[in-house]
Amino acid sequence: MVKIKNIYQDKQTKKWYFRAHLGTDEDGRKIQKTKRGFESQREAKKVYDKYLLTHGFNESLSNQISSANQMTFEEFYRVWFVSWYEKQVKPQTYENAQFIFEKKMRYFYHMKIKDISSQDIEDWMYELSQTATRSSKKQEKITTLSKNYINRILGHLKIILARAVNEGLIERNP
Repeated sequence: MVKIKNIYQDKQTKKWYFRAHLGTDEDGRKIQKTKRGFESQREAKKVYDKYLLTHGFNESLSNQISSANQMTFEEFYRVWFVSWYEKQVKPQTYENAQFIFEKKMRYFYHMKIKDISSQDIEDWMYELSQTATRSSKKQEKITTLSKNYINRILGHLKIILARAVNEGLIERNP
């Protein structure tokens, strides 16, 4: 299960809860509000988002939500994802993945991240399956990308979309 920021599961009761960070008081102490007893992580997240919006404590969240609705895949990738991913993996892994992100995922760059559907992903995978490899351009016989390589590229897309879910920009990973 994907971990969502500020949403937790009680180890004893197995129920979900959220902890809203509402800023600091005059003395510099954190102001936090906790609500418990949710049956699912999704339910806790929904109430958490509504709580922040209705209590007006976090204006930046509502700004983020409205700008997130307009954010393209490329903006999310460049602004949010790259810095996070670089900290998560070893430098060589990051460099290897950069080629995939920069060259093979351009198909999604113009799309709003919230509008990417499973049909878009299937169309993209079909397009990838028709793509010639670099070595086949030098030879007479054209070879396409292998199924394993396409699945590896798909795995990288899933990582990006899972991060978008975790950041609350989309409801679920298509």
